[in-house]
Amino acid sequence: MVMLAPICAQVWKIEEESLVLNLNLFKTYSPSLQSEILMQGLSNKITLNQDRIQRILHLLTLENGKKLVLGKMEIVKMKSEMRFLNEKKMATLSAPQPLKCLLLRPKQQILESLQVLDEYGFKAIIAPVMEILSVDFVLPDLSAFDKLIFTSANGVRALGKMQKEAIVVGQKTAAVAKEHNFIVWHIADTFSAKGIAESLPDIKGQKLLWIRGAQVGFDLSAALQQKGAIVAELVVYKQQKLMWTPKIHAEIQKGIEVVLFTSILTVQYFVENMADFAFQLSPNVIFVAIGEETQRFATSNGFQVSITPKQATFEGMIKALAKSAKSFPIVHLE
Repeated sequence: MVMLAPICAQVWKIEEESLVLNLNLFKTYSPSLQSEILMQGLSNKITLNQDRIQRILHLLTLENGKKLVLGKMEIVKMKSEMRFLNEKKMATLSAPQPLKCLLLRPKQQILESLQVLDEYGFKAIIAPVMEILSVDFVLPDLSAFDKLIFTSANGVRALGKMQKEAIVVGQKTAAVAKEHNFIVWHIADTFSAKGIAESLPDIKGQKLLWIRGAQVGFDLSAALQQKGAIVAELVVYKQQKLMWTPKIHAEIQKGIEVVLFTSILTVQYFVENMADFAFQLSPNVIFVAIGEETQRFATSNGFQVSITPKQATFEGMIKALAKSAKSFPIVHLE
């Protein structure tokens, strides 16, 4: 058995706040041992998954310098794109492959989601866990209600165009409501059904009609009734669970790095799909939740959510992910 400690003591040195790798000595060891040396030397400094280790090893085979300096910043770039950054002529290597994000959103939202992911440089593994389906409903006399409540744009689209005051869950739903001629009276501060209940001004005695899906994660009617409102509900669509196909299973097995939870239902249906799938996620997977309610539900199901954006929208969560993803290793060469 090879003793790594004395080897690492010779190969790795600490200079000021940087780790320095003796390339000449490093290259005398076998590829498998190089990987061990790399992991051992970086274990207390940065976290690397296997793909990133292999990219660094590939880089080291191309480098003819005497030593490799790894600073605090962490982005691995390829030698073909190296450029001098400062007076020490330290070069940055090309960025790692885009993070692979598991996209669980309904089928109807896939296209717009892909556009956002592409804009921020992420790769999507498309694995919808639900689809939005219309249901038959009888529209009551809307003149009997002071305002309508929409907790998603799906509800707006189901009703069609009409002029009526509306309370909505967020800016995106507000935009769709305006396109359908609704008069947006109030937008929730925290982009959730609970946010509507908490942010509404005095609504005592008002008659409200909540336009919603068949499955909801928060009892908005009860919360508004406690504030003195008279609330009725109208279900205009349902969120039908989808089970993953063998093709989706195969894509997931190739490896994912991020799971995007965009609602409580995506968490629930993700859990049910994983229970039907003999596959364990890597412990390094990053879980992102769109809002606090979704985060709490994901946590209660055993997921450690790393990112929850301030703006509870899909673009908000991808923007927060992009900001967080900048903590990859930057490798400098001397």
